[in-house]
Amino acid sequence: MKRIKWNEIGEEHVFSDILGIAQAWETIRSWSFFEPPRPNHGLMYISSGYAVFTDGDGQSVRYDPGAVFYLPKGVRYSAEFFRGEGDYVDYLINFEMKTREGEDCAFSDRIQLLLNGKQPKIADDFYKLCRYSHRLRNPYVPVHRIFFALLEKLQTFHTLSDLNGKVAQAIAPAMLYMDSHVGDNIPVSRLAKLCLMSETAFRRAFREQTGMSPVQYKIHSRINKAKVLLQSSEEITIEEVAESLGFYDLSYFYKTFVSITGTTPSRFRSGSP
Repeated sequence: MKRIKWNEIGEEHVFSDILGIAQAWETIRSWSFFEPPRPNHGLMYISSGYAVFTDGDGQSVRYDPGAVFYLPKGVRYSAEFFRGEGDYVDYLINFEMKTREGEDCAFSDRIQLLLNGKQPKIADDFYKLCRYSHRLRNPYVPVHRIFFALLEKLQTFHTLSDLNGKVAQAIAPAMLYMDSHVGDNIPVSRLAKLCLMSETAFRRAFREQTGMSPVQYKIHSRINKAKVLLQSSEEITIEEVAESLGFYDLSYFYKTFVSITGTTPSRFRSGSP
């Protein structure tokens, strides 16, 4: 299985069979994936109570409310869920991940903690994806849109962990806000206010850490997301991709896409030069 890093997700990776499940376990309920091992990848968010996961080496880890962790395909483990006061103990998103050539991919060969501490935007993505998976007649487009938005937020956390500590923490609120509102036009003054900085200081810090202005970062984020959506499925039209990312002028979307990628959305989707 090919190993990739979170910040290496690109157009060569295909995500499919995305399904969200809200799990309301009874008090002290166990589950095992020792035989057979886990059949697909998973992202889990602990909403209330807590869970204890034990791997094949007998090592146990407790996950409390707010924890987000990755469950790789093929991993062997058992889990005990202890219900709290909420309706659901956890929200689980199952998915498949392959290269365009059909090779299985994974972020890790072990259970990987991604976040530890409640993040409202992350929790909202888990909740909506699980709800849409079962309540909408045609959930494909909204489920994929939310899933990729969630991946984008997780990528942001990993990117920030590699940046200069103090400055990265200072601009983190703006980056997380932009990544969770990728289709919105957000004034730079508002982003600076989120970081408790003057607009001038914010622009300087942002460029220092990312190599781009806030506006450039936003545009590149939209196009990167468009590339993933275009190659995730041909059921999503180019017009739907553009509109979901805040490009309400299709010609402007084409112009921006070409300026960054060097090709049109149609050619990119088909793999033509």
